Amino acid sequence: FRRVLFCYVELAYMLPRGRGRGLFRQLHDRLEAEARNAGLARLHTHASLAAEGPFKAMGYRVIAREVVTLKGEMLRRAAMEKRL
Repeated sequence: FRRVLFCYVELAYMLPRGRGRGLFRQLHDRLEAEARNAGLARLHTHASLAAEGPFKAMGYRVIAREVVTLKGEMLRRAAMEKRL
């Protein structure tokens, strides 16, 4: 059996005033470097529709589309992963 370790990106949110300045890319580059140094095989996240584009720009791919209910609201999201 092959053991595959991964890092789950729980939340990546930028305030409007911080967007468009490369902060997400800088944060993600650091996270990815740490994951590689730890010998992890992939990164995984559940991205909102708004966050899907930035994650795709960082090399993630959609592996599933989901609808979840949170506090009575139905939210569409994408399960995404990036192989390292």
